[in-house]
Amino acid sequence: AKAREVLYGTAQGGVGQIFLDGEKVRRGWVMDPKTSEAPSRAGISALHGDCDLTGDGVCDVVVGRDDGSLEVYTLDENGTPRIVFDKRLGESIQTLTSGKITSGFPEILVHTFSGKVIAFRPGADNRTIDGFAQGEQPTEHQMKMADDLATKRADQLVAEIESLKADVK
Repeated sequence: AKAREVLYGTAQGGVGQIFLDGEKVRRGWVMDPKTSEAPSRAGISALHGDCDLTGDGVCDVVVGRDDGSLEVYTLDENGTPRIVFDKRLGESIQTLTSGKITSGFPEILVHTFSGKVIAFRPGADNRTIDGFAQGEQPTEHQMKMADDLATKRADQLVAEIESLKADVK
């Protein structure tokens, strides 16, 4: 059976990964708050690991902390987490998710203690090294490019389905 990945966070600020396969537990990576590159040592209040925000083909890990720190980690070639984005929101982060929320591009959606909901989109800010910016309305050109890409992919899928139908006959 395929092992199931579980991410966990601790009140002391540690983040880790374990794998469960029904018979045993195997430890993955661990970020100890005392020795890691994490900019904050606050407790973990939310985790999300089901998104590829950096576009490298590997799911990234999004961490929300009690002190309002939002951090995004990518996994390097050895599977070790490396921080690519951090932002202080000023209040505890309650929940995290990702998806195409305000545009056709992947975003992080953050819900804070006071009820604020904030979206962050990678690649939206070319003035910063990490490229993340608060979810902004994409330009008309960006939307056209996203629509063209989606149309091209849909056309490829239709052609693939037609080819499969022909093979089945």
